Amino acid sequence: MLTRRALSARELADRLQARGHNPAAARSEVNRLRQVGLVDDRRLADVVVRSQLQRGRGRRAITLELRRRGLSATVSAAALSSLAEEEEQTALEAALARARRRHPGSLRLPHIRQKVLRSVLSRGFAPAQVRAAIERAVHGDEEPVCGEESGFPFEPV
Repeated sequence: MLTRRALSARELADRLQARGHNPAAARSEVNRLRQVGLVDDRRLADVVVRSQLQRGRGRRAITLELRRRGLSATVSAAALSSLAEEEEQTALEAALARARRRHPGSLRLPHIRQKVLRSVLSRGFAPAQVRAAIERAVHGDEEPVCGEESGFPFEPV
């Protein structure tokens, strides 16, 4: 069962029980595998956090995935605490770029902005983070006005 992907202790115990092993035997086997280092929930939590970040997911989505995988709140919190703000920002920018490719058009148009906002929010980022990133993208898309870094020192006629 551990050859395809790493499993949490709870996932492994659940699978053993689903295959007909009694709960005590399943717990015993999971404890044995923990002792030899084949089951390590902390290491798994770190791997899940990194893989979810690479997939453009935010803190909320990562937390849900850790919970879904059966990792305890303390193990999840420890893994999330190692998450640097810059890493989450990079994941947010990647999710925003993906949403903009899926919904082409100017973010100044309300319906495009709403679609992009919903798309990025669904990836588990905080609403304030997403709105700030969209605002930066909108202002980054603006063309400079004549006289402001445009190379034209005066207003057009």
